[in-house]
Amino acid sequence: MVWFGVLVLACATQAPAPPPGGDGIEALLAALRERTAGRREAARAGWTEHGRAFLAEPEGSARTALKVFAPEIQEPVLAELEQSLGAADAADRPLLPFVTLLAETMNASGALRLADHLAKLPLPVRTAAIAAVGARGDALALQRLDALLRQGETPQREAALVALLTNGAVAGAATWLAANPPGSLGTDALSLGLERLAERELPQDFRLPAGIFGLRSDRLGSATVALLRTVPDPDSEAFLLGTALDARRESEVRRGALKALEAAALAFRWRESEKQLKELLEDRPSDALAGDAAWVLHRLGVREGSKFLVAGLEADVRARKEDYRAHFALGERLVDMGEFADAYRSYKAGIEIVEGTPRENRIPPRDWLYASRAGAGARRLRDAGDWLEKTRMSPSELQPFRDLPEFAAVTGKQPFKRLFGLD
Repeated sequence: MVWFGVLVLACATQAPAPPPGGDGIEALLAALRERTAGRREAARAGWTEHGRAFLAEPEGSARTALKVFAPEIQEPVLAELEQSLGAADAADRPLLPFVTLLAETMNASGALRLADHLAKLPLPVRTAAIAAVGARGDALALQRLDALLRQGETPQREAALVALLTNGAVAGAATWLAANPPGSLGTDALSLGLERLAERELPQDFRLPAGIFGLRSDRLGSATVALLRTVPDPDSEAFLLGTALDARRESEVRRGALKALEAAALAFRWRESEKQLKELLEDRPSDALAGDAAWVLHRLGVREGSKFLVAGLEADVRARKEDYRAHFALGERLVDMGEFADAYRSYKAGIEIVEGTPRENRIPPRDWLYASRAGAGARRLRDAGDWLEKTRMSPSELQPFRDLPEFAAVTGKQPFKRLFGLD
């Protein structure tokens, strides 16, 4: 039914009035024309009054005055643009202001009308018009951009790709990306297109053309990682590993690659990833992302990752056996890892060191909360309840933690029920 909406809009603003007494579609169009006649007349008057000033100074106050007449202002703007394109001196006329105004004011019928003139526009103006048609047009207008993606100068194809990936149906994304050989378009345009695509909801079977993984660009690498974080790709292991392990890359890009790698490793049972991340922990333990890699391995069930996460904290406990803070630090890490039985033992040992001393009163609420989480997860409910009491936190302060897995199973019991405000 999209085409019908465009037909109605186009006819309401462009078609001659039907003879009196018409019915059906003619009566509908007549009613639409009558309803919009005043606005269309006001738009024409507005263009007569402000058009010359706008073309002379596109960023001036005339632009604001003309935007008030949207979308009807598209009719006189398109009419003058078409007249300019047909003039003998068209190449010397300022055409970009027409496109910039249409980009802010036109509706789908205007976008389709502009799309019909894309081939006549000078290349720099054409690329701006392609973006405007993509943002304002419907499926029929986007079909015109699909044709431009496959022919003509590189800037035209780049603009069409970005517009389609930003606005087109996601079902066509893989086809549009594959329409030009890898490396034939600039990496900035391809990166922008992937960045826009990563913001959209993609089907889980979406796949990037394999050639993209071989292109070298920091921005493109970042955009590709962002997209792979939303849609795991079975062919992306080498790319994600290479990005994650490349110490020259920005840390955030490497972390993004690790997150994408983790999701894909779970989905596709990648073993090479596990092997190389274990080698990172062995060969480059001081790497800024070694800890992140260890967490990934831990969540994948690889014991080398778990051991790496606690090794330094366990060494601190051995070196400072009477320092309760060392026990607490190890306990907190173990809680975050879901190792509640070991975490409970660490907190129990630390609390026994300070119990009954002034230092016990200086333990912050956060530490008591973590200790309680350890106790609840280890099913040591008496200690867990006592330690939760010692947080001195109100039910509203504790509310964000109520649904944690370790507490969810005990909120029906006292004192948890009371402390969480569930009485």
